[in-house]
Amino acid sequence: MTPCALYRHYDAEGRLLYIGKTVNPRSRASLHKIRSRWFRDVERIELQWFDDEALACAAEISAIADEKPIHNVHHNPARIKVATPSSAAIALAEWMAGKGYGAKDFASLSGIGAPTVKRVIEGKVNPNFRTTTKIEKATDGHVPVTSWVSAYQYRVST
Repeated sequence: MTPCALYRHYDAEGRLLYIGKTVNPRSRASLHKIRSRWFRDVERIELQWFDDEALACAAEISAIADEKPIHNVHHNPARIKVATPSSAAIALAEWMAGKGYGAKDFASLSGIGAPTVKRVIEGKVNPNFRTTTKIEKATDGHVPVTSWVSAYQYRVST
């Protein structure tokens, strides 16, 4: 289990510029400095450490949706009109964190590829039916198939 940091970048006026997660904050900040125009405005960085990436991912998704940083695009309803990760994706990330599993651990347990597991818990993709059944089985029913579909979709399909 590798510790992972949730970081917040603020400007001189205290405005929240960006939220992200990383296992190496110094390296990640260097990448932002090179690739992100907004980084020149950063005056303060706050770090919040988590035991593993899955827990940090759940916290990142929630923080971006709640705090609406200026430069985050993914998971930020203030910037884009894309659904944030479903409650099922967050439940999976929390379940994995509670078990101390990273994406590779859960991939081995479930038979789902590690890149897919990571994209699912980050809310970048919605799993197909086969994947949701594997998730339900691997979590002993804690993240059931039905949690991945909206109430409307479930009514229509049953």
